[in-house]
Amino acid sequence: MKTIPSFMSAARAWLSAWLTLSLVAVAAAQSAATGSIEGRVFDTRRAQFLEMARVTVEGSKRETFTDATGQYRLAGLPAGKVTLKIFYTGRGTLTEVVVLAAGETLQRDITFTGDLGPAKEKSGADDPIKLAAFTVDTSREMDASSIAINEQRFAKNITNVVSADEFG
Repeated sequence: MKTIPSFMSAARAWLSAWLTLSLVAVAAAQSAATGSIEGRVFDTRRAQFLEMARVTVEGSKRETFTDATGQYRLAGLPAGKVTLKIFYTGRGTLTEVVVLAAGETLQRDITFTGDLGPAKEKSGADDPIKLAAFTVDTSREMDASSIAINEQRFAKNITNVVSADEFG
């Protein structure tokens, strides 16, 4: 039987310890170069948090959907400037640009306000604001059908969704 000299086994032990520590350091450095963004998506028109709003990171395939409380979380994002796009059926798309530091969990709440049409030119601070004619109306049926369409649109498989409001 052939025996290995003790200096060879000591060298192997040092080499395996060095390799293990190197891999741990590289993994820690990689995880520190990323961060997370989390928050909630709120709609002021409905006065509620939005479920199934799609939150994507521009320039990547990263996306998530909000839960029943409007909460979302995107983890493992590269540190630096991140552009979020938030989409909800019937409300359009919002774009938010944030700066994410390495190892940070950034809290970013998103709010859909009013109509998301083209931006209007701002008037001066002393200029009076003149409103166009408007009608006060309810859109409960549209809201329920919008929710149903949004759930059906982003389902991972074929799904038929009918809102309870359709039945009266």
